[in-house]
Amino acid sequence: MPASDAGQRETPAFLSLGVKLAVGVAAVVSLVSVLAFVELTSRERQRSLAQKSVAARMVSDLLAASLVAPLDFGDEEAIEKELLHLASNRDVVGARVFGPTGQPLASLQKAESLTAPTAAGIVTYDDRLEVGQLVRTPTGKHLGALSIVLSLGPENAAFAATRQRIAWLTLLVAAATSTLLLLVTRRLLLRPLSRMARAAARIGQGERGVTVSQPTADELGVLAQAMNAMSASIVTREEELARTTRSRQELLDHMRQAIVVVDTEGRVEEVSSAAARAIFGDVTGQRLVDVLYPGLPADAVEVAAFEEWRRLAGNVDLEAFEELRTLAPSRVAVGDRHLALEFRPLDRDGLVHKMMLLAIDETDRRRLEDDLRKKEEAHVRQLRAMRRLLAGSAAAFVRFVETAGGRLEECRQAFAEGPLTAARVDEIYRIAHTVKGEAMAFELEGVAAEVHAIEDVLEQVRVAPSPLELTAAQAAAFAGALERAENALRDARELMITASPIGAAILDQVTVRRSELDALVALTTDGSAIASVVRRLTARPFGESAGLLAERAEGWAASVGKQVRLTIEGGERPIAGDLAARLPGLLAQLVRNAIVHGIEAPDARRAAGKAPEGTIVVSCDEAGVVEVADDGAGVLDAEPSARPADLLAGRGIGLRAVRSMAMEVGRSLEVHAEPTRGSRFRLVPVSPSIAPPRPARGSGRGAPS
Repeated sequence: MPASDAGQRETPAFLSLGVKLAVGVAAVVSLVSVLAFVELTSRERQRSLAQKSVAARMVSDLLAASLVAPLDFGDEEAIEKELLHLASNRDVVGARVFGPTGQPLASLQKAESLTAPTAAGIVTYDDRLEVGQLVRTPTGKHLGALSIVLSLGPENAAFAATRQRIAWLTLLVAAATSTLLLLVTRRLLLRPLSRMARAAARIGQGERGVTVSQPTADELGVLAQAMNAMSASIVTREEELARTTRSRQELLDHMRQAIVVVDTEGRVEEVSSAAARAIFGDVTGQRLVDVLYPGLPADAVEVAAFEEWRRLAGNVDLEAFEELRTLAPSRVAVGDRHLALEFRPLDRDGLVHKMMLLAIDETDRRRLEDDLRKKEEAHVRQLRAMRRLLAGSAAAFVRFVETAGGRLEECRQAFAEGPLTAARVDEIYRIAHTVKGEAMAFELEGVAAEVHAIEDVLEQVRVAPSPLELTAAQAAAFAGALERAENALRDARELMITASPIGAAILDQVTVRRSELDALVALTTDGSAIASVVRRLTARPFGESAGLLAERAEGWAASVGKQVRLTIEGGERPIAGDLAARLPGLLAQLVRNAIVHGIEAPDARRAAGKAPEGTIVVSCDEAGVVEVADDGAGVLDAEPSARPADLLAGRGIGLRAVRSMAMEVGRSLEVHAEPTRGSRFRLVPVSPSIAPPRPARGSGRGAPS
């Protein structure tokens, strides 16, 4: 057998199930009919012989009775006469009478072959019956015997006719049975199977939604339901496959994946995707190196390196290609496009005879990454600028935010009032230019850029004759730039709040000389209404005392091989001035204590089912209670500490020092520790805490402090 024919089997000739069933039914019915014919004819033959035997026995009994007297007296003439009486019976073909010693006394017709019977009986042959009878007196005296031969000709003729009738009847019954079975089988089995076969062929040809109707509740009904389920499943699978194919194609198109097939000579043989044509154009027949490095000379490093790699990677086995794949260029710039490259082998008999290049356009992703990087850098710069403002001129920034918002609203109103004259354009331009200059002073480049866009629109119309008329595009550009400038201003305000350790309270702060506050305190009387106001004026936001802990805690933890994340809550809440002066030291001591003694090392935390990074929360509630809580092991400052003394350890007297410092400013230290769950240190006021400032009438903000 040729190699191409190996494993192929010859398809047998088609033979329908109906023919097979017809042959099978005919064979079975024929076998049953033959068995029935044999049984019926056998019974008919036995019945005919039984009747003949009875008649023969009657004839022999009558003759024996009539021969008793002649044999007893030895009257041969009487014996002859009795035999002659049998001649009238057409069935008797021979008879012979024997004496007591077995000697023949008389014969009728052909009886020479008959012998004297020794007992009564009937012997059956195909064409005759031989009946033997002993003759005795009533007293039992043996007088002789007789033999009679009766012909079976009439019975054989009748049996032949009967057998023929049975044969025809059996044949008729077999034909009717076969026909009925075939009709029933065709209706109940072949037709449903034929419908299913046609439905299966339609399904095989790709027709969708094919169903088979089978109302009977039997195996064929189950088979029809299974075929209908299979047809529906095929449709569902095809739809899923189509959706998957579309999704993959859309994904490839979205990713701008280009597929190019290259021969071993380095020439483009096929451009296999629309993305490839969009990126490279029609480059069939061109050298791939010219496609990837257009315009570069042949001695350029990139061109020479690629050609050397292509030469080595062609006509090698797959294992060698995998080793060389790492040397192929992974990225290339074609014009203004940035492409990620991947080379895959197309082998024949284990050797690479072509290569497929998959190129993914990463231009948009690179541009997005650059934009995100620039935005992150801008955010970092702005955050640093905000921190510088917090250190020096936070109040000036707050005033700028308030006045700039008002000026932008003036621009909006001036733009919307009546005909747009040159004077009004100059006024809007002057206001916008002022906002831009102030924004640049505070390094708010986003606000300045949007206000500059407002100026660009105004510059287009300020030289036109009055009254000025803006186009719809110019009006939309002005409104859009104004809205973006307001949004950028709000973002700057939120950034200031984020950078501030006291949160939104930074917007409510003003600068007051400490000497003037001290003089005011000296002039007030305890218990008076003005004393309450002065106490609020001398209070400071909690965030000022806790603001530096977040940055320092990470360094403290790193120095002892631990990881810590510290958060501050309630930074805007006011605390008494004397406590504010001592609180940074108190909080630093408690945070260091939590880091050294409470928070576990990363490995120990993992073993305990915790995150490797510990958490410390420094908070101030509305009642003025200051708390430092951690999720460590619940271990307090040991006295004395087993840890060697350094800049971070408390030498075993850390908590005692905190209690002493807290009592000096009217605070008591409460300590709560739960093993494996953490510790809480609370500075609870012994005297009433600073009441929160009351809202100023009509302003909606607290009084300045």
